[in-house]
Amino acid sequence: MFTVQRTVVVAVTVLTLLVVGVVAGAPAYATPGSGAIRISDSNCHDDDGYTACMTAEGVANETFTPAGHAIYTGQVRATFRLTDPAGALVYEGESTSHFQRLEKDELLHLLSQQIRSTTTRADGVTCTFTYTMHLVNGEIQFDRSETECQ
Repeated sequence: MFTVQRTVVVAVTVLTLLVVGVVAGAPAYATPGSGAIRISDSNCHDDDGYTACMTAEGVANETFTPAGHAIYTGQVRATFRLTDPAGALVYEGESTSHFQRLEKDELLHLLSQQIRSTTTRADGVTCTFTYTMHLVNGEIQFDRSETECQ
């Protein structure tokens, strides 16, 4: 059971971080100009008969300062679901993420992320994963994660 639980938690962590990684990087590729950027994605991926599906909706605000710095803040809500080769539910859940990003002279100066994900396995066990990271000038100030299952 521990192996299954750990596998589920690792899979959820990877899915959540992929969502946040895509979202945190997305504003950097947007057309320059202050304003809101809508984030919307939905996809499924098959691996050895298992199907992982995810949806993500959110918004990022893009602001350019008179000094030429770019500031991005945003939040994303995601849902995810994993089914086995027979189509039975392995787990499903949702996550929320908040991020801030500051670029000076087109270089990343600050990145801050907060993620909270709740996953319910097919056997009814619910796990909550939290992740907080803060990076300044290329150095991670703190990087914390915690998982609790009931």
